[in-house]
Amino acid sequence: MPDSYRRLVFRVGGDAELFSAALWEHGTLGLELVGNDRVVAYFADAASYADVAWSEWGGRLETDAPCESSDWMAAYRAASRPLAIGRRLVVDPREPELSSDEADNWPDRRLLRLPARTAFGTGSHASTRLILELMEECDIEGKRVLDVGFGSGILSFAALAFGARSVTGVEIDLESVLVAEQNRRLNGLFPSWIAGGVSALGDRGSFDLVLVNVLPERIAGDLDRIRRLMASSARAIFSGIPTTWERRVAGRLERAGFRPIERSTLEEWTALVVEGQE
Repeated sequence: MPDSYRRLVFRVGGDAELFSAALWEHGTLGLELVGNDRVVAYFADAASYADVAWSEWGGRLETDAPCESSDWMAAYRAASRPLAIGRRLVVDPREPELSSDEADNWPDRRLLRLPARTAFGTGSHASTRLILELMEECDIEGKRVLDVGFGSGILSFAALAFGARSVTGVEIDLESVLVAEQNRRLNGLFPSWIAGGVSALGDRGSFDLVLVNVLPERIAGDLDRIRRLMASSARAIFSGIPTTWERRVAGRLERAGFRPIERSTLEEWTALVVEGQE
């Protein structure tokens, strides 16, 4: 872990939630929303954001300074409580020693323990809740599932909890892979994960359900490859779509050979269920 980070403070003139999504897209390690118009973001080094035109995303950089390393999510973990999602899951973002008896409080739900190490991956973000709720409506029992950008592993774990025969995931963020490995042991659920992008899968197998919870620009170059990895009757769920981008993203999906069949929205986010066009 680095001894210091860069702490950037932005004034946001538009939608702070969408600007925060842009920060995650460009590699932030964590962020804070301060009031209605400021976002604080932390980066490993200045090189990771040196060429970003923040004004194009609706933000103006006010300060950029070094800060000492710390666990920014510690206070959040200590103050948080388990979150019920959909009809079948409850996610506990606290440290494991604080959640040892939590399953007794939720006898009708599957408990996933995912200690919060970043702001995403605990199910609290609207895009994650959307895709988890849509997964409940799918017939996952016995299916082969692909999780693109598995992050903390939450979607992979949920798919196995819902009865998937197998789950394969890919993730390009090595720090996320390390955290997900800890979560895998903590939950006793063991999907197959690959540190790399969709191309790392090669031509291995085909999948009945594909889960994609990443910003659209991150996945645009992989849409054709994802389509080829889907079985003939497969479906995919794309979440992490800002609602204002929905029409553009839906058009891009159709050009890549997908046909949208269902949509769901929550707060400023949209998820699309699609199937492959013949």
